[in-house]
Amino acid sequence: MVKKPLNILFVTNNYTPYSGGVVSSINAIAQELMLQGHRVTIITLDFLGDGHGDDPSYVRRIMCPIKFRYKKNCMAIPWRMDEQLMAHVTDMQPDIIHAHHPWLLGGTALRVARTVQIPIVFTYHTLYEHYAHYVPLPQCITRIAIRWLVKYYCKSVDGVIAPSIAVRAYLDLLVPRVSVTTLPSPVAHDFFTNRSVGAIQKSKQVFRLLYVGRLVQEKNLQVLIDLIAMLSRTKSITFTLTLVGYGEYREQLEDYAYHIVGLSHDEVMFLGKQERQSLAMLYTHYDVFVFSSQSDTQGLVLAEAMACGLPVVALDGPGQRDIIEHGKNGFLVHSLADMSKMIQDLANNHNLYFCLSDYARRTATRYEPCHITQALLDEYDNFMTARAHSRKSNSLL
Repeated sequence: MVKKPLNILFVTNNYTPYSGGVVSSINAIAQELMLQGHRVTIITLDFLGDGHGDDPSYVRRIMCPIKFRYKKNCMAIPWRMDEQLMAHVTDMQPDIIHAHHPWLLGGTALRVARTVQIPIVFTYHTLYEHYAHYVPLPQCITRIAIRWLVKYYCKSVDGVIAPSIAVRAYLDLLVPRVSVTTLPSPVAHDFFTNRSVGAIQKSKQVFRLLYVGRLVQEKNLQVLIDLIAMLSRTKSITFTLTLVGYGEYREQLEDYAYHIVGLSHDEVMFLGKQERQSLAMLYTHYDVFVFSSQSDTQGLVLAEAMACGLPVVALDGPGQRDIIEHGKNGFLVHSLADMSKMIQDLANNHNLYFCLSDYARRTATRYEPCHITQALLDEYDNFMTARAHSRKSNSLL
């Protein structure tokens, strides 16, 4: 149990202007830690070169003289990372460093932590091998390099945190002698403030489906377009789909929906990126959350949707299994036909819908920031105690 306020340094390659699960997780944890009286500083890359004037005071950027775009994503290459990060560490004197990636700033964080002899913790957010196509090198080489780097990094840090059981199982196979703690990402407070708002209007004959996340190929989003095409054959109820998010796959999805499948702009809508407060309210205007990715490692957006009372219908995948209880807060399915059937059942069975909606809200309470953050603080305490004992033992040799 942590008895004093901690000075915590988060190090991440992925932060604003990006959004997504990692950024949402970092922000939710940081906000709750600060509410509990701890000091948090986030170190990340300077993607835009304009000083990120809208950054809060606890965010610091590593100078990056080289900036470019790859697949419409902002990229930045830092200069003298070790010196820059060491300067921040010297200034802040953190009790612990929490790295959120195993390379670039993550590797720098490991070297700096070892130099100043403070503990470093690593959260393995993503099955990085599934995203090897983002690296402009042959994937066979990239996958081997990623696997080697992850193994080395997990063996080198003081503690490893997995956000889901699926990630922990993967790491248990990859680095069997490394102890891994399972700790899901929290849902920001904004999503819980709207839990009493009723989303569904059963007097209307429109059933609204929602997807929130990046519009990228690995999210398998064409399945959702096909889903609406299949549901459009239902005459008694009109089904609509709204996709919220950004990504290089948006134009292809629009072309697929409107020109290839032949759906209308009323049936499929693209809203683009939304700020967190707007997104929290947006959830309450829809009836069901749909999810088609089969590579995600945690279901943070699923927990957000459930916090707002939305049942979830998702294709089976590693991140979904931790949160979806089939028939209680949603449905975990294995085919497009099954997904269509479950959604029609929810639209036609009011009692079933409200039972799942109520259980979804109760499920989401497990992801409240106060619970997750307290568990994280306990892990920090364990890692800091182990590091202190290690230093003491080494000094006696």
